[in-house]
Amino acid sequence: MKRKVITNLLLVTMVMTMFTGCASQDAKTALDEAKEQNASVSAELDSLQERVKEPDVSVSENVTALVDQINALGEITLDSKDAVSNALIAYNNLSDEEKLQVENLSVLMDAKETYLLAKEADDKAKAEAEAQAKAKTKSSKSSSGSTASSGSSSTSGGTYVNGYWIPEGCADPAAYVAWMEEQNRIAEEVKAEAEAALAENPIVSEEIYYDEDGTGHIRTEYADGTVETGTFGAN
Repeated sequence: MKRKVITNLLLVTMVMTMFTGCASQDAKTALDEAKEQNASVSAELDSLQERVKEPDVSVSENVTALVDQINALGEITLDSKDAVSNALIAYNNLSDEEKLQVENLSVLMDAKETYLLAKEADDKAKAEAEAQAKAKTKSSKSSSGSTASSGSSSTSGGTYVNGYWIPEGCADPAAYVAWMEEQNRIAEEVKAEAEAALAENPIVSEEIYYDEDGTGHIRTEYADGTVETGTFGAN
């Protein structure tokens, strides 16, 4: 009986030892699999890091040349027309990515605005001077042969009536003067409407550039988002 108990104890011990050995082997296998998975994850992470490296941000020769071109603009005057136009053309020829690399773009935009304002002031001054010259000439012609009774004066080829030149042979000078006055009134109304519209919807940007053949292009954008474009001949 005692020997049978001892034999049973030995059998239990052997079974437990075998079970413990199997468990240890399973744990080792699981550990090895975990290490392999960890190595695989690490490899994937390395691959992802290679893919998300910072993109190449090197500046192209075109961008460098344009930046130098803008820096060389200097003080903007009416004589800066070609320099500003050439810089704008160079900028428009860049790719979208290259345009983002022009670090002194604001200088170019300021130069364009300064030139446009200078040209606008110059055009206005010339128009005023021309109007004054015409008024002076008209007044001189009118006073040289005016008649107090009719307010008209005769010169070779026609007659001035109330400041309007009536061609020789006009069948109804009074009707012609009335027509001219009506045209002037309409012109003033159109001008006033245009000025009012511009006040309500001001210009926010204006771009001028030239083709190789000298044809000029102008693009005007208004506050409400509308855009107008036009062309003009080479000056």
